[in-house]
Amino acid sequence: MSNLTNKIRILPEEVINRIAAGEVVERPASVLKELMENSLDEGSNKIVVQVRDGGRGGVMVSDDGFGMSEDDALLCFERHSTSKLLGYSDLEQIRTLGFRGEALSSIAAVSMIEMKTGLKNNKEGSFVRVEGGIIKEVKKIAWEGGTTVNVRNIFYNTPGRRKFLKGKNTEFRHILKTFKQMSLANCDKNFTIYSEDALVWQIEKSTLLKRMETFFGENIVDMIIEVDEKQDEIEIEGYIGKPQLVGSWYGEQYLFLNNRFIKNKGVSRAVFTGYGSSISAGDYPLFVIFLKLNPLRFDVNVHPAKLEVRFKDERGIYNFIYESLRKRLSDDKSSPTTFFFDNGAKIFQKRKYSIPEPYEQNDVKVQFEMNYDREVMGEKSVEKEEKLEYFEREKIWQMHNKYIFSQIKSGIIIIDQHIAHERILFERILKRIKEKKCGESQHLIFPVTVNLSLEDRIVFDDIFPFLTMIGFQIKVFSENTIILEGVPNDLKKGGEKEIIKGIIDSYKKEDKEDFGIYEKIASSYACRAAIMAGDRLTIEEMINLIDELFATDFPYFCPHGRPTIINIPISEIDKRFLR
Repeated sequence: MSNLTNKIRILPEEVINRIAAGEVVERPASVLKELMENSLDEGSNKIVVQVRDGGRGGVMVSDDGFGMSEDDALLCFERHSTSKLLGYSDLEQIRTLGFRGEALSSIAAVSMIEMKTGLKNNKEGSFVRVEGGIIKEVKKIAWEGGTTVNVRNIFYNTPGRRKFLKGKNTEFRHILKTFKQMSLANCDKNFTIYSEDALVWQIEKSTLLKRMETFFGENIVDMIIEVDEKQDEIEIEGYIGKPQLVGSWYGEQYLFLNNRFIKNKGVSRAVFTGYGSSISAGDYPLFVIFLKLNPLRFDVNVHPAKLEVRFKDERGIYNFIYESLRKRLSDDKSSPTTFFFDNGAKIFQKRKYSIPEPYEQNDVKVQFEMNYDREVMGEKSVEKEEKLEYFEREKIWQMHNKYIFSQIKSGIIIIDQHIAHERILFERILKRIKEKKCGESQHLIFPVTVNLSLEDRIVFDDIFPFLTMIGFQIKVFSENTIILEGVPNDLKKGGEKEIIKGIIDSYKKEDKEDFGIYEKIASSYACRAAIMAGDRLTIEEMINLIDELFATDFPYFCPHGRPTIINIPISEIDKRFLR
């Protein structure tokens, strides 16, 4: 057959290597993870990380591990080379962090690497320089043992991948997240991290509780519950946040399996379900949980970055974790207790429904009279004016300081006051930011000092210009301290420190894919500044809220797609009374 008709061909080795690299190296934090795992597998007690330009410029990891001979230093850059596996059977009982034999090869394919390594107790080591997967230089050097790997110019030869890297601060936040994962999993090791030669954290060997105090604050001990249970071949230990202190811990959920940080939807669901009704939907409890399990009972070889695992007994693992957490939460005297009557429990189960689809509750269909498709496509609802006409101002009341009820010609409408105010503030702030009009401020008689964590300060630097546009008056006092001198006029007085921290927390957890930075800022502010469930409103305040809601472009949904309004037709109410 003529070559002109052939469609199938073998890719060049260079292309194969870069494709493989894409599966392992997602961003600079991926490089850090692989290098730190290698250092830990090599028996290191001390690991030092140095980061340049948030990781985009490079990542260097030094350790005091076993080190390598020159032959191994050259071989480790070859694809599928590893010291962790001897045969296929070893894949079924992985006991090391690295094992695929692709990490250094993949990293080297898309960066420039310099490695210095040597065996312990030797005075001589090896220097290897690799660029784009090609070994450029090898020489002998004076060396005391251990390994230093310096990765520079990540994705320099794959510009398509490099342009997808985020800003310096964003990439550095991912670096810090990975560093925290490794440090929490290995409390018997010493870790240090520098950014542009400035010390960020220096962490000595300690207990898990001490390490959590380093990352989450010294008062964390009063906010957590210890978990320690064992059943057959599985153990769980660590700490979970108390139910009354959840909400702002998005991204601070750490799950380790045999000291490996993992992601597993079933396990995470077991943890969240373990809290029961003591936390609300959307709340995020802090937890640092360690599972110990026979390697034969799970498979970590299902994801190139070794993050996801598959358990042979998913249901058994789920039940064990769920029961362990329920036991500790019910034992804890400071946790709120929830009681259910038999019929109440059934009602609670029936109230679970998906939004914005119609749902059934005790055989009553509640329809949302909204044109969701047109709103998503950017069109204003044609029913908007009709709703305004139906709204009867003299027939309005508030229920449980949470929902606003109003009679309309076709039945009743129910408005969630918090979600409705979110939509109002979201559009108001978004318009203000996009038009670059600074909001009016109210000066604080007594300025408020706010101390930020390192990660929060990085986020603050990103959003500071937009906070000023919204109406905040903020002065940077020191590296991790800011002073609030004024707040937006439409912000309710009191709790200014919690508001600014809440905005930062909301911004970190805002992961809606079609949100740009403007939308994320507006959404974060609206979430924290809106009228809350529990706030009592006057009749005039309720009327103003409804008027402002229907004056927005998209009154029927909050920025995240939750309905602000539901409509119960009188015909449905009649059915309940068998009319």
